[in-house]
Amino acid sequence: KGKISIDAVYAIIEEAFNERPEILSIMNLVNTFSADNSVELILVEFATMMHYIGECGEMSRYHVGDGGEKKMSSTNVIAGANKMYERFNETIRDRLGEKLGPINPIIVMKNVKLDEDMNDPNPMDTEFNSTYGPNQMRCIALVSHNGMKNTMMKFVVANKNALKKFRLTGTNSTMTMLRSIFEGDDTVVFGPSCMSGPLGGDAQLVAMLCGEQLGGVIFFQ
Repeated sequence: KGKISIDAVYAIIEEAFNERPEILSIMNLVNTFSADNSVELILVEFATMMHYIGECGEMSRYHVGDGGEKKMSSTNVIAGANKMYERFNETIRDRLGEKLGPINPIIVMKNVKLDEDMNDPNPMDTEFNSTYGPNQMRCIALVSHNGMKNTMMKFVVANKNALKKFRLTGTNSTMTMLRSIFEGDDTVVFGPSCMSGPLGGDAQLVAMLCGEQLGGVIFFQ
């Protein structure tokens, strides 16, 4: 399924550090790097997690008197990786929230209904089998300016078969629209739902992009 369980992460950390890590630290680790706070990681989340563990592991080395090197315990490195990643996301959200907050319009979609002419099939959007499943790839984010919300909705309807091959994410209003369009389709896998734009949703998306959790952004300007 392209997902890595807590048990698998535990085994990998145990082998890497040649010691048994604390199960609670592994659970916290997976929760930190899982975009939807699940007990599993998709491949890109796992790769990001291992990157931060590697970075923290290098930073935690210290030299002893005889010139040799000694590593900190897996628990300490894991705790350091968690803090490093959380500080990174907090910094991105805070800085972008300050810059985008004052100019971001308040947009809320409720009871989304499709126009009748939007149900016409797109001849270019046919069913096909993807080499990779949605959980094996990074998310695709959909973002639009206020005046382009209807255009974004029509784009989603016209390209449903292509878009549902990815995990889709966006701010709260966009996710409401997506769930309405794909209602009843069990093959669709949604990514994390960010907050509304004025409440930091745009900053969350940028943090996901910087954290390599987004594969791309479709922006309607």
